[in-house]
Amino acid sequence: MADDFNLEGKVTDDSIYSGAGSGLAGFRRFLRLAESRPGLLPPWWSAQKSSECVAVGMQESGWSSLSCAIEKSDVQEHYDDSKFPMQLRMFGEQVYGRGPAGQSGTAMRQVMMATEGGEMTATHLDISGMARGT
Repeated sequence: MADDFNLEGKVTDDSIYSGAGSGLAGFRRFLRLAESRPGLLPPWWSAQKSSECVAVGMQESGWSSLSCAIEKSDVQEHYDDSKFPMQLRMFGEQVYGRGPAGQSGTAMRQVMMATEGGEMTATHLDISGMARGT
């Protein structure tokens, strides 16, 4: 939702970006959609795990609170991984069927696979201007 907001100005009616008190409704939709994608979630995933995720998100404060927006830098700091925001975007593409701003993540997945396989090294790649057409 942050990418939709930042890259497209798109706001989901019941999200924190539209002034809702939390992103619970959108998170529940996201979980249902992820659960509907065959093979996307691990085999141990269950309705109980989904409920546990919602319960963690409903905590009033902390990293996982659904009542706060997070920034790319927050994700990088929390996971101590500069590539993790892109990994989350690629997971989101698998859930939603489209990448941020409607862009395909295929080329980025290929770059990341090559990097992880030791075929190339990447220190920083900023493609934010591509989505905005700048």
